[in-house]
Amino acid sequence: MDNNNFDYIKEVLCSEVAGPSERVIIEQMEISSEDGVVTVNCDSQFARNYIHTHYKDRIAKKVREAAGKTLEINFCVNQDPEKEKTKATQSKPIQMVIPSAVQSPYRGLNPRFTFDEFVVGKCNAFAYEAAFAVTEDALSRYNPLYFYSDTGLGKSHIAHAIGNKIVKTKKSLAVKYTTARDFSMEYIYSIRNNCLDRFKNSYGNKSDVLFVDDVHLFKNKEKTQIELAHILDDLVGNGKQVIFSGF
Repeated sequence: MDNNNFDYIKEVLCSEVAGPSERVIIEQMEISSEDGVVTVNCDSQFARNYIHTHYKDRIAKKVREAAGKTLEINFCVNQDPEKEKTKATQSKPIQMVIPSAVQSPYRGLNPRFTFDEFVVGKCNAFAYEAAFAVTEDALSRYNPLYFYSDTGLGKSHIAHAIGNKIVKTKKSLAVKYTTARDFSMEYIYSIRNNCLDRFKNSYGNKSDVLFVDDVHLFKNKEKTQIELAHILDDLVGNGKQVIFSGF
């Protein structure tokens, strides 16, 4: 197998995942083969464990399809000496990046989802009114605000519209957007790397408006639900706006 096949496998995997954090992990991994053995090199032990747990079968299937036969696959942490040398020259150790935790607080908002582009009808007029009120009131009476509907009916659109308007008209407010999947990954990462306080601070102390999309994905994640509940209690108790969407 050549590098083009491996690049294609990574592209396909990236197209199949929903969260930006997972795409980062997949984009950073390197796939190579020698003597009929495929090696998947990851940037960290966390990334290696995550890919092995969640993507081992998918990668094996795509390798089999590309090679026309089943090949042995090893999952490793990258030991490239050049990369290790580069890391050693940095003032701080390089950690795997969790985008929604360390990037711009507006990361994730889709700029195309605005109130002007939202089609209002009888079925969603109240949702539109509540969403618009959140952008106008200093403290909305709709807090937390939960948009619930089947897939494709505009719940994410209207939630993003709130964020985009607040970012534009109330620049002093810190707006943070995340998905249930990314929140869960960040929480697990913070536990494993002993940085739970930083995780809590990134949500509880640095968010005036918090969006959590696809909250139905918290199902059966009891510990993550408990941690989220603590953060929400702090936010709502301090007059911060919380917005959910899910089905």
